Amino acid sequence: MIGSNDFASSTAPAIVASQVVQRIGWIDAASQKPVGHMVVHSFERYDAFTRGYAWFDYSIALRATLAGLENVSLVDISDQFKAVGIPSTDPLTLMMAAKIHLTYAGQRMLANIMGNILGVPTLAATAGAGTAFVALAYDKFNRPDGALGAALSGQSWQPNHSGQILVSGNAAKATADNTGFGWHALLASTSSDGTDRVKAGGAGAGLLVRCNPAGEGYSFIHSVVAGAYRFSRRTVGGYTAIYTAPQIPAIGDELSVDLDGDAMVLRVNGSAVYTHRDNNDITLARHGILLMLATSSAESFGHVLSV
Repeated sequence: MIGSNDFASSTAPAIVASQVVQRIGWIDAASQKPVGHMVVHSFERYDAFTRGYAWFDYSIALRATLAGLENVSLVDISDQFKAVGIPSTDPLTLMMAAKIHLTYAGQRMLANIMGNILGVPTLAATAGAGTAFVALAYDKFNRPDGALGAALSGQSWQPNHSGQILVSGNAAKATADNTGFGWHALLASTSSDGTDRVKAGGAGAGLLVRCNPAGEGYSFIHSVVAGAYRFSRRTVGGYTAIYTAPQIPAIGDELSVDLDGDAMVLRVNGSAVYTHRDNNDITLARHGILLMLATSSAESFGHVLSV
């Protein structure tokens, strides 16, 4: 992404263009064979900084400066990203939370744009066109009221505190007040990428992601402490808050987490609020529902994977 850091530091576009020419000259001189260069003016970062120049100014300067170089071509694909909301609302979550770098989905879009320009094969998304989602673990809790045991017909669960979660009114609830670190949970038996979603009712309910049986992992829940939707890194000894969403919790809200490699995109009612990367630091990771209090409940959980 030519010029991104220069854009943030308000370096003059003409200076950036001249530095690019100098670097191209250095590469040409160091190479024993002719080199063709493609300079890409890409998406505009939109983190907080004072803009001394418009992002388009750098494209103009590069085009003017590189025009006389026969072995150099400039490709400006910033308009393609503008068309999908960058820099703006980013409805497809193509940018990471810092608004500087692309998510995996954004990198796939960038690769496909360049693939079309170069005439090379493009990258398919995790799900091919027209491919249905496959549910790996799910439960709408529309079975008769009663305790959930280790054997859940038709589901793929690994219960934590088996027998201490019950179904009541098509919702899962913890059977005992538990305000300490101990936790009642239903964990999916898969560690696959996909989307976890749940409707959390009351404080203490939400999602566990990238979590192992020892309780290490991440939670995205209606926090009792914060009175808000909070994303935390959990360990055996406690938890560390990472992000608190600005939305005021309400009954019926849906929390979801999109899992793609080491990236986790957090959403409230479908809107992306935060992206976190865990660097795959949790082994034997699973996903599921967390219920901390007897008064909390969760419903309509699903973990789906595109295949």
